[in-house]
Amino acid sequence: MHSVLCLTAYQPMLTASVRYRIMPYAPALAAAGIELRYVPFATPRLQRLLYQPKRYPQKMAALLGSLVQWLAKLPRQPAAVIVQREAALIGAPVIERWFGRRVPVIFDFDDAIFLPTDPKRSINGWLSRLARPTSKTDQLLSLSSMVWAGNAYLADYARRFNQHVHVIPTVVDCHQCQPRPAPNSQICTLGWIGSHSTARYLDQLRPVLSQLAERYRFRLLVVGAAQAIEIAGVECLNLDWQQAREWHDFQQIDIGLYPIEADLWAEGKCGLKAIQYGAAAIPSVCSAVGVNQQIIEHGQTGFLANNTAEWAEYLGRLLEDGQLRQQMGQAARQKIEAEYSVQRYQTKIVAALKECLCVESAASSAQA
Repeated sequence: MHSVLCLTAYQPMLTASVRYRIMPYAPALAAAGIELRYVPFATPRLQRLLYQPKRYPQKMAALLGSLVQWLAKLPRQPAAVIVQREAALIGAPVIERWFGRRVPVIFDFDDAIFLPTDPKRSINGWLSRLARPTSKTDQLLSLSSMVWAGNAYLADYARRFNQHVHVIPTVVDCHQCQPRPAPNSQICTLGWIGSHSTARYLDQLRPVLSQLAERYRFRLLVVGAAQAIEIAGVECLNLDWQQAREWHDFQQIDIGLYPIEADLWAEGKCGLKAIQYGAAAIPSVCSAVGVNQQIIEHGQTGFLANNTAEWAEYLGRLLEDGQLRQQMGQAARQKIEAEYSVQRYQTKIVAALKECLCVESAASSAQA
Protein backbone atom coordinates (compact mmCIF):
# COMPACT_ATOMS: atom_id res chain seq x y z
CA MET A 1 0.00 0.00 0.00
CA HIS A 2 1.39 3.41 -1.01
CA SER A 3 0.76 6.17 1.54
CA VAL A 4 -0.03 9.55 -0.03
CA LEU A 5 0.04 12.57 2.27
CA CYS A 6 -2.76 15.13 1.78
CA LEU A 7 -1.79 18.56 3.05
CA THR A 8 -4.92 20.62 3.64
CA ALA A 9 -5.26 24.11 5.04
CA TYR A 10 -8.33 23.26 7.13
CA GLN A 11 -10.00 20.26 8.73
CA PRO A 12 -10.97 17.99 5.78
CA MET A 13 -14.59 17.30 6.76
CA LEU A 14 -15.23 21.04 7.20
CA THR A 15 -13.68 22.03 3.88
CA ALA A 16 -15.81 21.66 0.75
CA SER A 17 -12.82 21.56 -1.62
CA VAL A 18 -11.33 18.59 0.25
CA ARG A 19 -14.64 16.79 0.77
CA TYR A 20 -15.57 17.05 -2.91
CA ARG A 21 -12.20 17.03 -4.70
CA ILE A 22 -10.09 14.54 -2.71
CA MET A 23 -12.02 12.43 -0.22
CA PRO A 24 -14.60 10.88 -2.61
CA TYR A 25 -11.81 9.15 -4.52
CA ALA A 26 -10.43 7.34 -1.46
CA PRO A 27 -12.27 4.02 -2.08
CA ALA A 28 -11.08 3.75 -5.70
CA LEU A 29 -7.55 4.71 -4.68
CA ALA A 30 -7.54 2.16 -1.87
CA ALA A 31 -8.59 -0.53 -4.33
CA ALA A 32 -5.57 0.49 -6.43
CA GLY A 33 -3.21 0.21 -3.44
CA ILE A 34 -3.04 3.92 -2.59
CA GLU A 35 -3.93 5.15 0.90
CA LEU A 36 -4.64 8.82 1.69
CA ARG A 37 -3.44 10.36 4.94
CA TYR A 38 -4.74 13.86 5.81
CA VAL A 39 -2.71 16.37 7.81
CA PRO A 40 -4.58 19.70 8.13
CA PHE A 41 -2.72 22.86 9.07
CA ALA A 42 -5.40 24.72 11.03
CA THR A 43 -6.36 23.53 14.47
CA PRO A 44 -10.10 23.67 15.28
CA ARG A 45 -9.42 26.78 17.41
CA LEU A 46 -7.67 28.58 14.55
CA GLN A 47 -10.42 27.64 12.12
CA ARG A 48 -13.05 29.13 14.46
CA LEU A 49 -11.01 32.32 14.93
CA LEU A 50 -10.53 32.88 11.20
CA TYR A 51 -14.30 33.07 10.73
CA GLN A 52 -14.51 35.94 13.23
CA PRO A 53 -13.79 39.60 12.38
CA LYS A 54 -10.60 41.27 13.63
CA ARG A 55 -9.05 39.63 16.76
CA TYR A 56 -5.71 39.80 14.93
CA PRO A 57 -3.38 39.12 17.92
CA GLN A 58 -5.31 35.95 18.79
CA LYS A 59 -5.31 34.86 15.15
CA MET A 60 -1.57 35.41 14.79
CA ALA A 61 -0.85 33.44 17.95
CA ALA A 62 -3.13 30.63 16.78
CA LEU A 63 -1.42 30.60 13.37
CA LEU A 64 2.00 30.19 14.94
CA GLY A 65 0.68 27.51 17.31
CA SER A 66 -0.87 25.62 14.40
CA LEU A 67 2.42 25.82 12.50
CA VAL A 68 4.36 24.21 15.35
CA GLN A 69 1.82 21.41 15.80
CA TRP A 70 1.57 20.84 12.05
CA LEU A 71 5.33 20.49 11.56
CA ALA A 72 5.46 17.91 14.33
CA LYS A 73 2.82 15.75 12.59
CA LEU A 74 4.38 15.67 9.12
CA PRO A 75 5.76 12.29 8.05
CA ARG A 76 9.28 12.41 6.63
CA GLN A 77 8.90 10.21 3.56
CA PRO A 78 5.41 9.63 2.12
CA ALA A 79 5.14 8.06 -1.33
CA ALA A 80 3.70 11.34 -2.69
CA VAL A 81 2.05 14.54 -1.48
CA ILE A 82 -1.21 16.19 -2.54
CA VAL A 83 -1.32 19.90 -1.66
CA GLN A 84 -4.94 21.06 -1.65
CA ARG A 85 -4.95 24.82 -2.45
CA GLU A 86 -2.11 25.44 0.02
CA ALA A 87 -0.67 23.57 2.95
CA ALA A 88 0.47 26.13 5.50
CA LEU A 89 -1.78 29.14 6.03
CA ILE A 90 1.19 31.38 6.63
CA GLY A 91 4.27 32.28 4.64
CA ALA A 92 5.96 30.93 1.54
CA PRO A 93 5.62 27.24 0.48
CA VAL A 94 8.79 26.11 2.26
CA ILE A 95 7.52 22.69 3.37
CA GLU A 96 5.93 22.02 -0.01
CA ARG A 97 9.26 22.77 -1.68
CA TRP A 98 11.07 20.48 0.79
CA PHE A 99 8.72 17.61 -0.10
CA GLY A 100 8.96 18.46 -3.80
CA ARG A 101 12.70 17.73 -3.78
CA ARG A 102 12.10 14.25 -2.37
CA VAL A 103 8.75 12.90 -3.60
CA PRO A 104 6.14 13.75 -6.27
CA VAL A 105 3.89 16.67 -5.32
CA ILE A 106 0.42 17.15 -6.82
CA PHE A 107 -1.08 20.62 -6.45
CA ASP A 108 -4.90 20.74 -6.50
CA PHE A 109 -6.79 24.04 -6.64
CA ASP A 110 -10.35 25.10 -7.40
CA ASP A 111 -10.33 28.90 -7.02
CA ALA A 112 -8.39 31.79 -8.55
CA ILE A 113 -6.17 31.96 -5.47
CA PHE A 114 -3.41 33.57 -7.56
CA LEU A 115 -5.40 36.82 -7.61
CA PRO A 116 -4.70 39.49 -4.96
CA THR A 117 -6.87 39.13 -1.87
CA ASP A 118 -10.13 41.03 -2.30
CA PRO A 119 -11.24 42.74 0.95
CA LYS A 120 -14.85 41.84 0.07
CA ARG A 121 -13.96 38.13 0.21
CA SER A 122 -11.91 38.23 3.41
CA ILE A 123 -12.65 39.26 6.96
CA ASN A 124 -8.96 38.88 7.91
CA GLY A 125 -7.58 42.02 6.24
CA TRP A 126 -3.79 42.36 6.29
CA LEU A 127 -3.46 38.94 7.89
CA SER A 128 -4.65 37.30 4.66
CA ARG A 129 -1.96 39.11 2.68
CA LEU A 130 0.67 38.01 5.19
CA ALA A 131 -0.53 34.44 5.18
CA ARG A 132 -0.62 34.13 1.40
CA PRO A 133 2.09 36.14 -0.36
CA THR A 134 1.15 37.19 -3.89
CA SER A 135 3.54 34.71 -5.54
CA LYS A 136 2.69 31.72 -3.34
CA THR A 137 0.38 30.01 -5.83
CA ASP A 138 2.86 30.57 -8.66
CA GLN A 139 5.58 28.91 -6.58
CA LEU A 140 3.32 25.95 -5.78
CA LEU A 141 2.50 25.52 -9.45
CA SER A 142 6.19 25.60 -10.41
CA LEU A 143 7.43 23.12 -7.81
CA SER A 144 4.70 20.49 -8.37
CA SER A 145 5.09 17.32 -10.40
CA MET A 146 1.47 17.57 -11.53
CA VAL A 147 -1.41 20.06 -11.20
CA TRP A 148 -5.14 19.34 -10.91
CA ALA A 149 -7.08 22.47 -11.89
CA GLY A 150 -10.80 22.76 -11.28
CA ASN A 151 -11.65 24.34 -14.64
CA ALA A 152 -10.14 25.48 -17.96
CA TYR A 153 -9.54 29.06 -16.76
CA LEU A 154 -7.45 27.82 -13.83
CA ALA A 155 -5.68 25.29 -16.04
CA ASP A 156 -4.70 28.00 -18.54
CA TYR A 157 -3.11 29.98 -15.72
CA ALA A 158 -1.37 26.90 -14.28
CA ARG A 159 0.24 26.09 -17.66
CA ARG A 160 2.28 29.29 -17.41
CA PHE A 161 4.30 27.52 -14.70
CA ASN A 162 3.74 23.79 -15.24
CA GLN A 163 3.06 21.65 -18.32
CA HIS A 164 1.67 18.67 -16.40
CA VAL A 165 -1.83 20.08 -15.84
CA HIS A 166 -5.09 18.09 -15.75
CA VAL A 167 -8.55 19.67 -15.64
CA ILE A 168 -10.39 17.90 -12.80
CA PRO A 169 -13.82 19.45 -12.15
CA THR A 170 -15.30 19.50 -8.68
CA VAL A 171 -17.70 16.55 -8.62
CA VAL A 172 -20.23 14.76 -6.40
CA ASP A 173 -20.71 11.10 -5.54
CA CYS A 174 -24.00 10.34 -7.28
CA HIS A 175 -24.38 7.12 -5.29
CA GLN A 176 -24.41 9.14 -2.08
CA CYS A 177 -26.28 12.19 -3.37
CA GLN A 178 -29.72 10.89 -4.22
CA PRO A 179 -32.39 13.00 -5.97
CA ARG A 180 -34.86 14.80 -3.75
CA PRO A 181 -38.15 13.03 -3.01
CA ALA A 182 -41.45 14.37 -4.29
CA PRO A 183 -42.34 17.74 -2.67
CA ASN A 184 -44.51 17.37 0.42
CA SER A 185 -45.49 21.03 0.76
CA GLN A 186 -47.83 23.34 -1.10
CA ILE A 187 -45.32 26.18 -0.68
CA CYS A 188 -42.48 26.35 -3.18
CA THR A 189 -39.05 26.68 -1.56
CA LEU A 190 -36.28 28.70 -3.15
CA GLY A 191 -32.93 27.73 -1.69
CA TRP A 192 -29.36 28.91 -1.33
CA ILE A 193 -26.65 26.93 0.49
CA GLY A 194 -23.20 28.47 0.88
CA SER A 195 -20.87 30.20 3.33
CA HIS A 196 -20.35 33.56 5.00
CA SER A 197 -17.98 34.64 2.21
CA THR A 198 -20.52 34.10 -0.57
CA ALA A 199 -23.71 35.20 1.20
CA ARG A 200 -23.16 38.76 -0.05
CA TYR A 201 -24.12 37.63 -3.56
CA LEU A 202 -27.70 37.22 -2.33
CA ASP A 203 -27.94 41.01 -2.07
CA GLN A 204 -28.38 41.30 -5.83
CA LEU A 205 -31.57 39.21 -5.57
CA ARG A 206 -33.26 41.22 -2.81
CA PRO A 207 -35.38 43.45 -5.09
CA VAL A 208 -36.18 40.54 -7.41
CA LEU A 209 -37.41 38.30 -4.60
CA SER A 210 -39.41 41.09 -2.99
CA GLN A 211 -41.19 41.77 -6.29
CA LEU A 212 -41.85 38.07 -6.90
CA ALA A 213 -43.31 37.74 -3.39
CA GLU A 214 -46.08 40.15 -4.45
CA ARG A 215 -47.20 37.67 -7.14
CA TYR A 216 -46.25 34.22 -5.83
CA ARG A 217 -46.30 32.38 -2.54
CA PHE A 218 -42.88 30.94 -1.70
CA ARG A 219 -40.28 30.85 1.03
CA LEU A 220 -36.50 31.22 0.95
CA LEU A 221 -34.22 28.71 2.67
CA VAL A 222 -30.74 30.08 3.41
CA VAL A 223 -28.09 27.75 4.84
CA GLY A 224 -24.61 28.76 5.94
CA ALA A 225 -24.76 32.55 5.60
CA ALA A 226 -23.47 33.01 9.19
CA GLN A 227 -25.93 35.87 9.73
CA ALA A 228 -29.69 35.97 9.27
CA ILE A 229 -30.83 37.00 5.80
CA GLU A 230 -34.01 39.07 5.78
CA ILE A 231 -35.77 40.24 2.61
CA ALA A 232 -38.83 42.49 2.59
CA GLY A 233 -42.01 40.53 1.96
CA VAL A 234 -40.25 37.15 1.82
CA GLU A 235 -40.56 34.37 4.38
CA CYS A 236 -36.92 33.51 5.13
CA LEU A 237 -35.70 30.43 6.98
CA ASN A 238 -32.05 30.73 8.07
CA LEU A 239 -30.08 27.66 9.15
CA ASP A 240 -26.48 27.05 10.13
CA TRP A 241 -24.58 24.73 7.81
CA GLN A 242 -24.02 21.24 9.24
CA GLN A 243 -22.14 18.56 7.33
CA ALA A 244 -24.38 15.75 8.60
CA ARG A 245 -27.46 17.60 7.33
CA GLU A 246 -26.02 18.87 4.04
CA TRP A 247 -27.93 16.71 1.56
CA HIS A 248 -31.10 16.79 3.65
CA ASP A 249 -31.06 20.58 3.28
CA PHE A 250 -30.69 20.33 -0.50
CA GLN A 251 -33.67 18.00 -0.61
CA GLN A 252 -35.89 20.68 0.93
CA ILE A 253 -35.36 22.96 -2.09
CA ASP A 254 -37.64 23.24 -5.14
CA ILE A 255 -35.59 25.88 -7.01
CA GLY A 256 -31.88 26.52 -6.47
CA LEU A 257 -30.34 29.99 -6.49
CA TYR A 258 -26.75 30.66 -7.52
CA PRO A 259 -26.06 34.41 -7.87
CA ILE A 260 -22.45 35.51 -8.33
CA GLU A 261 -20.67 38.59 -9.63
CA ALA A 262 -19.01 38.61 -13.06
CA ASP A 263 -15.32 39.10 -12.24
CA LEU A 264 -12.03 37.22 -12.49
CA TRP A 265 -12.60 35.52 -9.13
CA ALA A 266 -15.89 34.13 -10.45
CA GLU A 267 -14.10 32.80 -13.55
CA GLY A 268 -12.08 30.60 -11.22
CA LYS A 269 -15.09 29.17 -9.39
CA CYS A 270 -15.95 25.54 -10.13
CA GLY A 271 -19.73 25.77 -9.81
CA LEU A 272 -20.16 23.35 -6.91
CA LYS A 273 -23.51 24.85 -5.93
CA ALA A 274 -24.94 24.29 -9.43
CA ILE A 275 -23.56 20.74 -9.41
CA GLN A 276 -25.11 20.00 -6.01
CA TYR A 277 -28.51 21.33 -7.11
CA GLY A 278 -28.35 19.15 -10.20
CA ALA A 279 -27.32 16.05 -8.24
CA ALA A 280 -30.39 16.52 -6.04
CA ALA A 281 -32.56 16.86 -9.19
CA ILE A 282 -33.26 20.53 -8.45
CA PRO A 283 -33.63 23.03 -11.30
CA SER A 284 -31.65 26.18 -10.63
CA VAL A 285 -31.30 29.75 -11.80
CA CYS A 286 -27.63 30.76 -11.91
CA SER A 287 -25.68 33.82 -12.91
CA ALA A 288 -24.39 33.41 -16.47
CA VAL A 289 -20.78 33.50 -15.32
CA GLY A 290 -17.79 31.16 -15.66
CA VAL A 291 -18.35 27.40 -15.55
CA ASN A 292 -22.04 27.86 -14.76
CA GLN A 293 -22.38 28.24 -18.52
CA GLN A 294 -21.08 24.68 -18.99
CA ILE A 295 -22.82 23.07 -16.03
CA ILE A 296 -26.26 24.56 -16.77
CA GLU A 297 -27.93 23.82 -20.10
CA HIS A 298 -30.06 26.92 -20.43
CA GLY A 299 -33.74 26.07 -20.66
CA GLN A 300 -33.04 22.35 -20.18
CA THR A 301 -31.49 21.78 -16.73
CA GLY A 302 -31.99 25.32 -15.41
CA PHE A 303 -31.65 28.94 -16.45
CA LEU A 304 -28.71 31.32 -16.84
CA ALA A 305 -29.53 34.90 -15.86
CA ASN A 306 -27.59 37.96 -17.01
CA ASN A 307 -29.54 40.68 -15.16
CA THR A 308 -32.31 41.24 -12.63
CA ALA A 309 -35.01 41.19 -15.33
CA GLU A 310 -33.94 37.71 -16.39
CA TRP A 311 -33.74 36.53 -12.78
CA ALA A 312 -37.35 37.64 -12.29
CA GLU A 313 -38.51 36.06 -15.55
CA TYR A 314 -36.89 32.66 -15.00
CA LEU A 315 -37.82 32.38 -11.34
CA GLY A 316 -41.39 33.33 -12.23
CA ARG A 317 -41.57 30.58 -14.85
CA LEU A 318 -40.34 27.97 -12.39
CA LEU A 319 -42.62 29.19 -9.60
CA GLU A 320 -45.63 28.92 -11.90
CA ASP A 321 -44.94 25.49 -13.39
CA GLY A 322 -44.36 22.47 -11.17
CA GLN A 323 -44.09 20.15 -14.16
CA LEU A 324 -41.32 22.30 -15.64
CA ARG A 325 -39.46 22.11 -12.33
CA GLN A 326 -39.71 18.32 -12.35
CA GLN A 327 -38.58 17.96 -15.97
CA MET A 328 -35.63 20.30 -15.52
CA GLY A 329 -34.64 18.64 -12.26
CA GLN A 330 -34.53 15.21 -13.86
CA ALA A 331 -32.49 16.55 -16.78
CA ALA A 332 -30.10 18.25 -14.35
CA ARG A 333 -29.55 14.98 -12.49
CA GLN A 334 -28.73 13.18 -15.75
CA LYS A 335 -26.26 15.93 -16.68
CA ILE A 336 -24.43 15.64 -13.36
CA GLU A 337 -24.30 11.84 -13.50
CA ALA A 338 -22.76 11.99 -16.97
CA GLU A 339 -20.30 14.86 -16.55
CA TYR A 340 -19.76 15.87 -12.90
CA SER A 341 -19.73 12.67 -10.86
CA VAL A 342 -17.02 10.87 -8.92
CA GLN A 343 -17.86 7.83 -11.01
CA ARG A 344 -16.96 9.78 -14.16
CA TYR A 345 -13.51 10.88 -12.91
CA GLN A 346 -12.23 8.23 -10.51
CA THR A 347 -10.40 6.27 -13.23
CA LYS A 348 -8.55 9.44 -14.28
CA ILE A 349 -7.58 10.25 -10.68
CA VAL A 350 -6.26 6.74 -10.05
CA ALA A 351 -4.26 6.82 -13.29
CA ALA A 352 -2.82 10.26 -12.49
CA LEU A 353 -1.64 9.19 -9.03
CA LYS A 354 -0.17 5.98 -10.42
CA GLU A 355 1.68 8.07 -12.96
CA CYS A 356 3.20 10.13 -10.17
CA LEU A 357 4.03 7.06 -8.14
CA CYS A 358 5.36 5.18 -11.17
CA VAL A 359 3.08 2.29 -10.25
CA GLU A 360 2.30 -0.10 -13.05
CA SER A 361 -1.35 -0.45 -13.91
CA ALA A 362 -2.99 -3.80 -13.42
CA ALA A 363 -3.25 -4.14 -17.18
CA SER A 364 0.46 -3.56 -17.69
CA SER A 365 1.31 -6.08 -14.99
CA ALA A 366 -0.98 -8.66 -16.55
CA GLN A 367 0.66 -8.20 -19.96
CA ALA A 368 4.09 -8.60 -18.42
